[in-house]
Amino acid sequence: GVVSAIRVSPVGIAVQRGTLKHGSVIPYPKVSIGNPAVPLPAGARMLDVGQGRVLWTDDGDLGMTVITTGRRARLANGSPKGRVFGQLETGALVWAKGRTLYWDAGLVRSS
Repeated sequence: GVVSAIRVSPVGIAVQRGTLKHGSVIPYPKVSIGNPAVPLPAGARMLDVGQGRVLWTDDGDLGMTVITTGRRARLANGSPKGRVFGQLETGALVWAKGRTLYWDAGLVRSS
């Protein structure tokens, strides 16, 4: 498949592949980091990788998957028109919804 997202992480290059459909890349529900594949919800697109987690978006929502366990959680509700954007920073998760910026260190410390 074609590459739909790529990120550099401390544990290696994270690649999400997908398929080309009507000129758009539809992402496969997994991210490969080296040899292991990290499962994501169907339709989710990887945003960032770091601190043992994959941050993803799905229909405007923001979610995170723990690389070692595959455990995932939806972190913020959005919509296709009101998307939530996020990024993993050292010791914290930062995300934006509308004109508001949020920061939470507890989300990346707990598994």
